[in-house]
Parts: sequence; structure tokens; C-alpha cells
Amino acid sequence: MGAHPATASPLVRRYTLEEFWELEAPPEGGYYELIAGVLYVVPPPTGPHNIAISNLNRVFSRYLDAHPGAGQLFVPRAAVWRPDQHTWLEPDLLLVSAERLRTSGSSTSSGGRSSSASSRRAGGGSQACTPGPWRSRPRSSPA
Repeated sequence: MGAHPATASPLVRRYTLEEFWELEAPPEGGYYELIAGVLYVVPPPTGPHNIAISNLNRVFSRYLDAHPGAGQLFVPRAAVWRPDQHTWLEPDLLLVSAERLRTSGSSTSSGGRSSSASSRRAGGGSQACTPGPWRSRPRSSPA
């Protein structure tokens, strides 16, 4: 049985990636993410969030050290998106299994879109290595 697609109430407004890229940053700070066309406001990270990410990074790194070839841990400095699923995420960590890396390949791509969306979250300008059909774009400068 395959994975079920994300769903939301039919009353929730759905966005395309093009509509999403035209949005202004949230007035209260933070940034937006788009998951299956549904808009989510993500607040700015706080101290506890940063500690949790640091701890997860250590746990995942130890696991991968103990299980060579099990996968790859990415700390993307770019947003990743799936145009076919109207999804745009800015993950702090991205753990990809070796099986997923083998079946979908690993690529670095610039997506080629121009918008202010990449500046919604502070960060470096290097491109992220992302798995499969995901695309990446630097967070701090338009593509």
C-alpha cells in the first residue's frame, strides 16, 4: 500500500508555488512553508529549537557513524521544493536513507525561479544537496 497524500479541509485555501512565491514575508516574523498547497506560518527559531536541532544533529550523526552506508544527513542552507506536490520547505536537517538516495539519486539544482521567497529565512547562500525530485535554492539570495 502506497503513502497517502497530505490532505486538508476543502475550506482551506490552496496555493500554487507561483502564488506562494509572490507572498510577502509574515508580518510577525518567521517565514512560510507550503505543504501540498497548504500555507503554514513558521515562527522564528528560539533557543530551545536551536538546542533541539543541535541534539538531533548529534544523534543522527552518531547513528550514521555506527551504520556506514545507512544514509546521508544534510543541513540544507537552501529551501527545497516539489513542484509536482505544491510543496516548499526550509528544513533544518534532512536525513535521507541510502535506499532513497539510490532510488531517486542525489542532486543539486537551482530551480531557476526568481522571487523573494528565498530571503524569508536568514541563512547562508550555498546550495544544498537534496535527494530525488526535490529542488533547492539558496535561502538568502534570489535564484
